[in-house]
Amino acid sequence: MHRCTLAADDRMDGQRAHSNPLCIYCYRYSGSDICNLIADSLLQPIREIQTAEYWRTVTDEGGAIAGWLPCLSSDHGAVKMAYSSIPPADVS
Repeated sequence: MHRCTLAADDRMDGQRAHSNPLCIYCYRYSGSDICNLIADSLLQPIREIQTAEYWRTVTDEGGAIAGWLPCLSSDHGAVKMAYSSIPPADVS
């Protein structure tokens, strides 16, 4: 699991904390709550890849296929397939 720490130099003084939107939104949340939120946010792109049903190709400047990107079924060029069938190096 991720370990979140806050160094003494990273703490905000009262004036900066009141003007920082992140501090305002996180008021009354514990450090553990914030660490869990950050860890969950970091894993969100991986969840999207794992649950994607449709993919489209991404091309490089020369027009060659550079990889695959999750997309909606209504997107142009959408292909239905599982992420496990795409080589890991080709997932963009």
